[in-house]
Amino acid sequence: MRLYAVQQPYATVLTCADARVAPETIFDEPLGRLFTVRSAGHVVDGAILGSLEFAAAVLRVPLLVVIAHSDCGAVGAAWRGDKAPTNLTALLEAIRPVTREAPDPDEAARRHARATIRFLSERSATLRALDERGRLRLVAGFYNVADGGFAFI
Repeated sequence: MRLYAVQQPYATVLTCADARVAPETIFDEPLGRLFTVRSAGHVVDGAILGSLEFAAAVLRVPLLVVIAHSDCGAVGAAWRGDKAPTNLTALLEAIRPVTREAPDPDEAARRHARATIRFLSERSATLRALDERGRLRLVAGFYNVADGGFAFI
């Protein structure tokens, strides 16, 4: 199969835009196996949600993994309550509600990943319906940038 001829990923990955978090490297996968969607702090907006729906409904990708990671700048800033300029404020405000009670930034990131799974199911009738029919599985994971370890959470 030629890579450019067809797109048949087995998993969709929503993760942070952090340059240290590369899903193909984390899962040791070649190009074409993962449908990757990224934003700082893996925050979901309309374009991100539409991309995830495209993967699930059109490409029929059966697995959606939300990956949080250690030492996340966006989650850390939200957890600390940092002030931010312009559009970055909206990003931090999207993360802050589920992270402020966490004991540390890495636990805040884990909580944010699990909350993102709930958010996706609540905000997307498409993803929710596919999940309910057993055609899509939504899971969260955590990647440690220091040692390269990954675990589902």
